[in-house]
Order: sequence, then structure tokens, then C-alpha cells
Amino acid sequence: MEGEPRWQSLERRFVPVRRGSARGVVLSLALALFATAGLLVPSHLGDQLPFEMQGFDAWAATAAVTGAIAMVALLAYMRKPDAQTRPRTAAAGGLLALLIAVDAILLLSAHELQSAREAMPDAEMSVQDGIVTIRGEIGPNFARDLHRLRKGAGPIERIDIDSHGGLVDQALLVADQLKAWLIPVRVTGTCASACAIVWSGARQREMVADAVVGLHLGSLIDGVSTEFQSMSLRTTEPMTQAALKEAGFSARLLKARSDTPADGMHWVSAYELMQEGVRFRPVDARGLDASHEAVLLMGDALRRDESMPAVRRLLMAYAQARPEDVIDTVKRLRAAQLEGDAAAVAREGAELVVGARLHAFAHAPGDDVVQWGREIIGQLGKVLDERDENACSTYLAVSEEPDPEANARRFAAIARLMESAVDGIADAPSAWDRSSTQAVVTPHYARQALTARTDDIEAWPPLSRCRMLHDVYVELVQLPTDRAAAGIRLMEGVQ
Repeated sequence: MEGEPRWQSLERRFVPVRRGSARGVVLSLALALFATAGLLVPSHLGDQLPFEMQGFDAWAATAAVTGAIAMVALLAYMRKPDAQTRPRTAAAGGLLALLIAVDAILLLSAHELQSAREAMPDAEMSVQDGIVTIRGEIGPNFARDLHRLRKGAGPIERIDIDSHGGLVDQALLVADQLKAWLIPVRVTGTCASACAIVWSGARQREMVADAVVGLHLGSLIDGVSTEFQSMSLRTTEPMTQAALKEAGFSARLLKARSDTPADGMHWVSAYELMQEGVRFRPVDARGLDASHEAVLLMGDALRRDESMPAVRRLLMAYAQARPEDVIDTVKRLRAAQLEGDAAAVAREGAELVVGARLHAFAHAPGDDVVQWGREIIGQLGKVLDERDENACSTYLAVSEEPDPEANARRFAAIARLMESAVDGIADAPSAWDRSSTQAVVTPHYARQALTARTDDIEAWPPLSRCRMLHDVYVELVQLPTDRAAAGIRLMEGVQ
């Protein structure tokens, strides 16, 4: 009987321990859940963010330390559950709860940012003959799409890019990939903002002589928390600066970029990039070396005006074909642009256009001159059918064109003619019989003169002059190639 009270006493001592242990287990599980969530939420959050924000090591470390403190406090409480340990345990749990609340806010912000990113368009990518062509915005799938294209397309010889920019994190990812791929990247038109980062990552950089690079500070996505995005920019900005600096962008260019707000753009031509020491190979539209100062200066001058693409092609090809002939004029044109002298700009620009046009007709092979004549016949026929005097005047003028659409068509044809003139197969016009062309021109001139009641062709109505030009070209293209080309050159004022 004496032992029974002892067992009862042990039971009385044991039961509170069991109850305390049960409370400890429940509290331990709860705090463990808090700690696990505190560790996992930052990790999950990082997976939803651009790569430069995925390293939330500080958040994970904070969660781990807080969880460790909570566990220590819990063990102390389990060993000695008194009033002194309860506040410490509650404080540890409170810290974990606060951490999880902050992580939840960040996770919602990350989801908001990710949704905004997914709504952005992706660049168009295509591949032909080993050349990848990229056009458009650097979107959320830019790195993935380029990687897949490269894997499925076989050997890639070069990447051509024309983009106004996009997401910085995607540009930095591709820039890193390009370092390993050793694939040349060529800027064919505009390469601004994030596109400049992509280009800077290539080990072999090329740039068409009249292309431009645009620099400015990183911008924010509309409709997303600016505080959250600013955290991203603070991470990407040093990486962007490092990428550009590695490519040879000078301190002056980097400062110009830093001084240009996100809603502005600091444009830099191939000529200026060369002057600043950026390492790249200047080329023309066909990929030939374009490092001559005249070609680079022409590209720099053209990027300062609003010339149509066909005129740009014509003048760039002219500078490539005759650099010594154009360099003085181009220097005067660029100086006039920098000084804001509109009259001088118009004068020097017109001189270049006239010279380029004459060079195209004088040096293009006869077959190409005749093909040009056939194309003009079709364009003039449409103008005459529509009785469009403005467009007709365009085809009669040398440099000042009153009709923009006709002007574009006309210069596109001359630009193609110029390209054939600089292919290394140009043939200067051979001797020809002027009377054979006069025999074609004279009857049409006489008939139109009677209709216009004047012998002064300059005084004819535009449509009458276009009718004669059309009819003469129709007759000329039926002659043997050398005679037809000679006649067209005569009509164009070359011979």
C-alpha cells in the first residue's frame, strides 16, 4: 500500500509533462510551418521574377535565422515553460509572421510584374541560309525563343537585329549566351535601349554604316509598382554598365546614357561609335567593309534627317562606290546639320542626290539600265491613267519631287540601279550611234509639240511630257541592249 501513493505521485508528476509535451509538439509544428514558409516563399518568389531578382538570398537568410531563433526559444520553453520564455517565443513567432507577410506582398507584386511582362510582344525571329533575323521588341520570351531557334536551325552564321529595345533582363541573358556562342551580331537599322545590351554581348559585332544605336536609362513598365521595379533596376543597372563598358563604350557614352532619362534617347551613329573606340566592324547593306570615313560620315549625316529608305540606300551606295568624290560634300552637309543651316543642308543634300543618280545611270550595266526603263514605263503608265500631274512631275524632276509616293517608287528604282553599279561588274557606256536614239525620240517630240503648240519642251504640260517620256521608253527598250541603255542614259541626262 505504501507504493501506491508513490505511483500516484509519479502519475501526477508525469501527466503535466505529457500535456506540456503535447502543447510543445503543436507549437513546434506551428513554428516549423512558419519557418518552412519563411524559407520557401522567397524561393518561390524568386522563380516568378526576372533572373536578376531571383537571388533573394537576404530574404532566405533572414527567414532561416528567424526560424533558428524561434526554435531555440521553443526548446527553452519546452524545457522550462515559464513566464520568462513565453515572450521570447511569441516574439520569434511574430518575426516569422512578419517575414511571411512581407514575402506575400512581394509575391503579389511579382505576379503583377510577371503579368505585365507576359502582355508584352515578342520579337519576330526567322532564319534563312544560316542568318537569324530579329525584328521587334525584346519581350519576356526573347532568350528562350532565340535558344530554341538556334538549337533547331542548325549552324548559325550571323544574327541580324533591328529593335527599339525591351526587357533588360532578357537582353542581359542573351548577351551572356552570345559570349559563349561566338556568333557575329549585326545591327541593320535601329538598336536602342536593351538591344544595345544584346549587341554589346557579342564577341564579333557588326553594324551597317547608316544604322544607329540608342542609349538611355532603364525604364519602368506602366501599371506596376514602381518601388518593386526600382529594386530590379538597381540590380540590372551595374550589369548593363559593365556589359557596355566591356564592349568598348567610352566613359563619355556611358555618361550620355546616364544623363538621358528613360523617356528620351541618345542616338549614336556608326561614325561616332568608331570615334569613341567601340569595337565593331562597319559594313554596307551587303556586308562589305564600310570603314572608309566617307561612308561612315554619310551614314552619320543620313541618320540626322528623315530621308526615305530608298534615298538612304542610294546615297550610301554612292559613298561606297565613290568615297573620294563625296567626302568633301558629306563633310559640308554634316557641318551644316550641326550648325542648323537648313539652306546649306538642302543644297549639299541635293548635290549628293544628283551625283548619285548620275553615277547610277553612268556605271550600271546595260541590262540593269534597260530593266530600270521597263520599271519606269509601268510607273508612268499608272500615272498617265490616273492623270496625276504631281506624280508625273516627280518622274520629270531630278531632285525635288512633289509627290511622296511617286518619289519613293522612283528612288527605289534608282537605288537598285546604283547597287548594280557598285557590284564590280559596272560597264561604262560604249560608243553608240546618237542618231538611232534621236530617230526614236524625234517623232514623239514632234507629235507632242504639235499637241502642246510649242517647241519648248520645258513649257509642255507635265502630262504631255510624261506621255512623251513613256512612249520613248517603250520604243527604246525594244532596241538591242547596248543601244537601249545608251538611249535611256541620254534621256536621263548622262550622255
